[in-house]
Amino acid sequence: MKKLIPFLMLFTQSAFSEVPVNFSDEITPRTLSRLESNIRKAAGKMKAGDERRIVIDLSSGGGNLYAALSFVRRINQISGGSNVVIDTRVRSSCESSCTILFTAGNQRRAGRGATFGFHSPAIGSRVPRGMNREMIIEEARRVWLEAIGAVDPGLSFTLERRRMLLRDEMTFLSRSSLTGGYVTDFE
Repeated sequence: MKKLIPFLMLFTQSAFSEVPVNFSDEITPRTLSRLESNIRKAAGKMKAGDERRIVIDLSSGGGNLYAALSFVRRINQISGGSNVVIDTRVRSSCESSCTILFTAGNQRRAGRGATFGFHSPAIGSRVPRGMNREMIIEEARRVWLEAIGAVDPGLSFTLERRRMLLRDEMTFLSRSSLTGGYVTDFE
């Protein structure tokens, strides 16, 4: 039995490697492409046989909502087809479409001072001919609520009930109020 114990310990201790990747830019297709490249580089540097865990440290004032949604889908593809696990973490502030990026994490961690900001979507450019500004904003609200609801239906309901995506000013929620699944781990 004494010879078996060290052998069993080899199998109970999983090889584990965690690498942080920082993101504090405005959310645009270009900055997210750079973030994806940094994630792939980090994964490539990690030992292939180990579980490779990458933590995206988010601190962003937001940006392009649809770029954030597209990025979440790409992150799910990266982590779904390999032994790379991608987590997200907020230590300070994650605002607007950053709140969607946060949902990409397998584990979604929040530091002691973390806050998450929500507001009405805005259109940064002119509305294409034949399109209605209000319809575009309403569609953006709907997809934002769906993205949040995919990880925490209760938070999606709260955002809708409190009309937080209808306000022009930013409304902040602290990590302590986000315990229904949106935040999965407190640091």
